[in-house]
Amino acid sequence: MEKLRVFLLLLAASLALVACGGGTAYNTAGDEDISTNFGIRDFRIITEQMADKMSGDRWLREEIGDERPAMLITPLVNRTDEHIDTASITQSLQVRFSRARLFTFVTRETLANLKDETALEQAGVADPATVARLGKVVGARYVLRGSITSFRNKVGKKVQTFYKVTIILTDIETGVDVWLDEVEVSKTTKKGLF
Repeated sequence: MEKLRVFLLLLAASLALVACGGGTAYNTAGDEDISTNFGIRDFRIITEQMADKMSGDRWLREEIGDERPAMLITPLVNRTDEHIDTASITQSLQVRFSRARLFTFVTRETLANLKDETALEQAGVADPATVARLGKVVGARYVLRGSITSFRNKVGKKVQTFYKVTIILTDIETGVDVWLDEVEVSKTTKKGLF
């Protein structure tokens, strides 16, 4: 009987510990660097700083005024030796620029989808009363392009990685690069004994 009582007491204590604690812990701040490889912290730094630079640029705001011209935004070219999801960086920049109410957007993916849908509609697959009229797609006034590069340096047990993202905004009509900027991130780690 005593053994049963001890067992039930231990079981109750174990259940209480599991119910009160445990679970999955998430680092929502994402501030911890665990390597010199490109990570979520670098992603946030780059997208936040680049969006802040562009939306805060006085000349650019005066140039476009309240017009909110259409921008074709293309994925960054990855010139690093790592797999970096540049389409995700581009989408995050698009979201941030949209929040700043500077531009409307045209993407190549959207244009390809529109072309496919229009071809289906013109082939007689859709109800003629609901078919979209051709020639109403907004043309982009600007194209946003850029690249991400990295450099890695090892000295002894220290490894340093430097990332640079360059963004260029080009006026499609004139071909002139009207705005450009870059964001840099430098990371250093020290390797352990093993």
